[in-house]
Amino acid sequence: RICVATCSMALSVYAGLPAEKLVFVGCFAFDEDDDDIVIDWEFPSKIHFMGTEQCAQHCRRFPYFSMQQGVCTCLTRLGRSPASMRIRDPKGCGGICIGEEQLSPRRLCANGTTAVQLHRHAVYTRTQCSLGATFEVQAMAETPATAQQWKARVRLNEWQEGAMVVLDWGELHMQAYSIWNAQPSKADKTSAKAAVGPRVEVYLKGSVRSEVGLKLRGPAGITPRIFCIAKQHPPPPFPSPPPPPRHPDPPHPPNPPPPPSSCHGATTKVMSTFGASNGRLSYAAEVWVRWWHAGDRVTLDFGKETEVSGVWQATIETVTATTATFRLGKSGNKFRFNADGPPVSACIPCADHSCSRVSPPPSPRPDVHKHVHHRQR
Repeated sequence: RICVATCSMALSVYAGLPAEKLVFVGCFAFDEDDDDIVIDWEFPSKIHFMGTEQCAQHCRRFPYFSMQQGVCTCLTRLGRSPASMRIRDPKGCGGICIGEEQLSPRRLCANGTTAVQLHRHAVYTRTQCSLGATFEVQAMAETPATAQQWKARVRLNEWQEGAMVVLDWGELHMQAYSIWNAQPSKADKTSAKAAVGPRVEVYLKGSVRSEVGLKLRGPAGITPRIFCIAKQHPPPPFPSPPPPPRHPDPPHPPNPPPPPSSCHGATTKVMSTFGASNGRLSYAAEVWVRWWHAGDRVTLDFGKETEVSGVWQATIETVTATTATFRLGKSGNKFRFNADGPPVSACIPCADHSCSRVSPPPSPRPDVHKHVHHRQR
């Protein structure tokens, strides 16, 4: 049975639903003498043409609506009578509603004039899915209408593993006896790959796909309403408990003087030293950056000839004989580097802080007199 509230309305202005949310369910043959349609005779019997968008707005509280000879009919259910279990050739529901020639999908208005077309109803529903779902019929077998086997798919613009996709055929009995790229919910599951409706619920599974495939057994070619329930993101973790109070350290020799002040709240410290194959000293150091911003630059002034041989969590941008400029990576609070040269606590210059280095003492001049005397002897 299809329970309806039927109205013939003059053409007026409505805030219609977006075209992509409107779905053509199918073309059906109903008669006013059948139990499929209940006419409310309190409405005027005069026919006034209106489009699908106006009808969708008028029937916004109903799951379905139909267009037939310009009459908008709000439907509360679908699938109780034989007439609603058999879909007809969409050509019988032509032509296009007036003023909606450019809309998609085609807005059939069931306004034909032949004896057959006078009893055709173009039935529509709405679908709401944040993943951009579209139902497509692929193939139908030539079997009785109540036991047809057919194939369909749900195409998705966005794939989210674990999201639920609900296919609602109203009151039509439908069995999805084979499903791929998804699995039935526990409420629907009768076997590993089967679900029984009218309401079929499946969860998307696997890596990124573009569609869910279905082999169905039931009235063929009828498009269901589609709803999507996105997977809920886990709540943020609870904050870590505060660290236990630190006991005072035992007496120890005085710490060395702190490193010089620097940009970004950065400080540097030599972590270890080791010998190099070329006879020079090498060392590993860390630079702690209090205010880390990806892409910012940090310059180290070693004060002595130094060659940086490796760096982690940052990249080398420019170097001189005694300085090196690093570009900070995506995230972190420190970066490491290896260098060949005397292990020193490098200075990090800023706009308001320069590194003042004591000039090295001049090399001793050779004793010219002693050298000459030695040659004379």
